Amino acid sequence: MQTRKLEGLNLSKNILTGHLTQLLGSDSPSLDHLFLQDCQLSEADINSLAPVVQNRRLETLDLSKNILTGHLTQLLGSDPPSLCHLSLEDCHLNGADISSLAPVVQDRKLEGLNLSKNILTGHLTQLLGSDSPSLDLLYLCDCQLSEADINSLVPVVETRKLEWLNLSKNILTGHMAKLLGSDPPSLCHLSLKDCHLNGADISSLAPVVQDRKLETLDLSKNILTGHLTQLLGSDSPSLDSLYLQDCQLSEADINSLAPVVQNRRLKWLDLSKNALTGHVGKLLGPDLCSVEGLGLKGSLLNEADVANLTQIVQGTKWLERLDLSQNTLTGHMAELLAVFSLLFASWV
Repeated sequence: MQTRKLEGLNLSKNILTGHLTQLLGSDSPSLDHLFLQDCQLSEADINSLAPVVQNRRLETLDLSKNILTGHLTQLLGSDPPSLCHLSLEDCHLNGADISSLAPVVQDRKLEGLNLSKNILTGHLTQLLGSDSPSLDLLYLCDCQLSEADINSLVPVVETRKLEWLNLSKNILTGHMAKLLGSDPPSLCHLSLKDCHLNGADISSLAPVVQDRKLETLDLSKNILTGHLTQLLGSDSPSLDSLYLQDCQLSEADINSLAPVVQNRRLKWLDLSKNALTGHVGKLLGPDLCSVEGLGLKGSLLNEADVANLTQIVQGTKWLERLDLSQNTLTGHMAELLAVFSLLFASWV
């Protein structure tokens, strides 16, 4: 490992406690990408990482699911020269760690940052600074964000750089209008799963969904009953991935989905844990068009739905993944398996 030829190394989910000093050596290796997720790193291990982070070569570092409380100052130094992508999900970061991280985020070299599952309440303003950083990917899932934190995100969303934003499992009720503005210029992938969105939030989301830039949208575990028509509009948006798991969709909502499914752009659709009884035929159309992945887990499908689905799957060219878990398929398995045998034969 110390021969300086290895560029990428992934040792995630191995117990490396006490071994990193020996592994990395005294002369920091020329690694570009290092993944050490969930490795139970000790303080000595973290200290041995500092020269690697500061060696003008390392671009990607993933230390997620290691306890790093109080160690970021020493680990990151004053300015990691080459670091572009940093993942610190579920690392038990404290206020001092966020202070150490702020210069790294604000120096306009860092492009991707994952701080999900750290408690960041009240720290985001300090982290992001007044001059919006040049991030193109920002994951802040389950960070207990406050109103002030959400407000500090606005300039970041409005930059012409941010493409990926994950704010899932934060309470964002009533904040969508301010957060998204009239038209986030670069946002392509947005995850707002379990964010307690209300009707006004959905109204604010509608222009973003309909402006034909957004490619991926996850609104799972928000109550969307009666709002999907407004969200999607009459002209089916250019989404290629749509996740609406457990959204309590109404019949009108399901009807408004049909043009999106049939617009020959959508590749991934998850409607799991919505009551779709009797709606599969109308929703999915004759051939699923370009859909590659379809989630219908726990959707209360009836016999007619399964029969329709079997015909639809027979007519598709692209379907690779279908989740029918937690549905009663009694009497239809032989037919479904025969269809999938034909599909598998066409793939190979």
